[in-house]
Amino acid sequence: PVNISGIVASSPTGAPVVVAIASATFPPATAHTIKIDTGVSNDTVSSTLTLLDPVTKHPISSSAINTDSSGNVNVNIYPVVGDIKISAPGYLVKIVRNINLALVNTLNISLIGGDINGDNIINSLDSSVMYTQWFSTNPADLNTSDLNNDGIINSLDWAILNKNWNKIGDN
Repeated sequence: PVNISGIVASSPTGAPVVVAIASATFPPATAHTIKIDTGVSNDTVSSTLTLLDPVTKHPISSSAINTDSSGNVNVNIYPVVGDIKISAPGYLVKIVRNINLALVNTLNISLIGGDINGDNIINSLDSSVMYTQWFSTNPADLNTSDLNNDGIINSLDWAILNKNWNKIGDN
């Protein structure tokens, strides 16, 4: 239950104001395993997992997640029908729609690398950022531009960006 207090509503004319508050009660969160595939072996991914209402698209819950080197992460998610959104630096947004989390305990999600500037499309803006970081080993640069996770930004990363050119993430 949610307790809301201190709401004050008024209208410029002094007429009565109706305030509608919608609330929802969710069953306890249950354990789920999410396998995130980036196409790179031994890749760990730091991302945000958001459970969205499938009708309104409003967030129900959100949490930061970090995969192990196999791409797995264990999370507790409400067992409801919803959309799962994964957002990770350097990757297009991925949304798995209308999934019944009461029936599914394991999700396999593939992320597409190359969205370096975070605008959810892989294009020349991403390559422009990558070029300014060419041969960098700076951890801040590696977070988004080191697409193959080898510790340096180079032609191997460009090949991944080029392979995914003009792809657009989910929204």
